[in-house]
Amino acid sequence: MGLGRVKVGDREVVGSGAIVTHPGDKFIEFSYENLNYRIVFDTKPPEANKGPSIDFEIVDDWLEIRLTNFDNSLGSSWSGEVGNIGPDQKLDLSFSLHTIGYGDNLSRTVSFTFTLKGDD
Repeated sequence: MGLGRVKVGDREVVGSGAIVTHPGDKFIEFSYENLNYRIVFDTKPPEANKGPSIDFEIVDDWLEIRLTNFDNSLGSSWSGEVGNIGPDQKLDLSFSLHTIGYGDNLSRTVSFTFTLKGDD
């Protein structure tokens, strides 16, 4: 069954899916239009653990989204604006992440949705 247009609130869904990583995978990459995104998984030792955090950095042609200590098996989530498409549309990324395993033997399930919202 093919879906037609999908909206969430006032945002149009332009991409959505789920990715299951293998143990040892350190990042996943997405592209939309001419924008490139790399989500990097970073786990700090327990003594340095101050809870989950997220940082952003431009690295070459990529927006690198660094997730530190997003290792909760019950899940962690984030959503926010990650770019502009044309002069009047904002691209948002929303994701939830669940982690199974411990230490270097982590597998992650990342569910993601890209949405566009026009300036009204």
